[in-house]
Formats: sequence, structure tokens, C-alpha cells
Amino acid sequence: MKITFQPKTAQRLLLVLLTAILCVTATFAQSDEQTIRDMIKQENENQVRPKTTEEVILAPVGTPRPFVGKQAYVAGIQELSKMRPNTKLNRVPERVVVAESKDLAYEYGNQTMSWDKPEGGRSEGQGSYIRIWRKINGEWLLEAFMARPNQ
Repeated sequence: MKITFQPKTAQRLLLVLLTAILCVTATFAQSDEQTIRDMIKQENENQVRPKTTEEVILAPVGTPRPFVGKQAYVAGIQELSKMRPNTKLNRVPERVVVAESKDLAYEYGNQTMSWDKPEGGRSEGQGSYIRIWRKINGEWLLEAFMARPNQ
């Protein structure tokens, strides 16, 4: 039995192959986006800050200048925790975008935060934020963060 390969069959096979490649690529991008969204959800639920790169830059609301580098970030967060005890953050991303290179992503959205006031009671605020993520050794790490209060 002789098998012949028709041009239409070749076209269909190429179309199926191209579709499969596009689906796999989209799945990986969706997977990375979902991973970041899951990290945000965990952060909101458990109030645990994400892991950072060594070169992280953090410019939170109410600080006179950014914290640059992991050591400054850790010290800055500790100081903020003293000034704003029992802080609760809730971030709601408007968009999460993963770069085609799959090693960078950004997220922006709105946040609410509250903390205990020294004189008693709670203080509350709302703001907008942007974060940049870097994927290192398969793990998404916070690279940069900036927030501002909403008026």
C-alpha cells in the first residue's frame, strides 16, 4: 500500500501544529500570570510580604524616600511596622502583564490599608500601586514597588 501526502493534508497538519504551539505559549503566559495573582491572594489573606530580589526598590506611601536594596527594604519595613502597628493591606490588581521573555511582569491596581493609631483606634487609607516582578530560578520575586494615596 502506497501512502500519498496531499497538499491539503499538509496544510491541515501545519495548522494543527501551529495552533498547538500557540496554545502552549498562551498557557505558559497564563500560568505565570495566575502564579502572580495567587501570590497576591496569599499576601492579602496571610499578610505575608512577597520575597524580593537583592536589588529591590520600595517606595511605600508615607516614606520620605525609597528603600533601595534588600537590607534597606527589611529595615524600612521593620520601621514602618513600628510606626503603623498591626497593618493590614489588601491589594486588588487591575492588570497583571507578563513580558514575552517570561522573566519580568508588572502589576498595578488599588490598595486599602489600615493600622493602629498611637492614640487608639484605627487609621485607614486607600491608594494606587504598581509592582514589578522578576522571575529568578523559576520563582517570581518583587523587584520594585511604588504606591501613592488616593485623594
